[in-house]
Amino acid sequence: MPGTKSNEMVFSLAMSLVAVCWPGIASSQDATPRKFSGQYSFYSGTPGEWAIATKKDTKVAISVDGPLAARMFQSMGSAATQSGSCVDGEVTRIRDELMCTRNKNTGKAECYFGFDLHTGKSVLGTDC
Repeated sequence: MPGTKSNEMVFSLAMSLVAVCWPGIASSQDATPRKFSGQYSFYSGTPGEWAIATKKDTKVAISVDGPLAARMFQSMGSAATQSGSCVDGEVTRIRDELMCTRNKNTGKAECYFGFDLHTGKSVLGTDC
């Protein structure tokens, strides 16, 4: 049948192109900004001994939940430092000043981090 070899070659070339480009397509979609849910609070002192923020000592504690927290928890990997959790039934992962938890039963995740606004350095965003 005329053109069959040509069609096979075009199909093969197209499939090769898709295979090569697919990771790039996934990466560009992954980098798309998305909205997230969470909470924040301003404070001074240290987590656990929080006080009202002052001109000389202002930090912000941030917590995120939903799909963002679940992705962060997963991306931290099981090699992240794991410690006892504040709540029974939770798995905790910690890397430097980032702490994420996931409920074993519901799968719900939450992540905590913060910043010292006078130094710009990361601080732990939770007291637990």
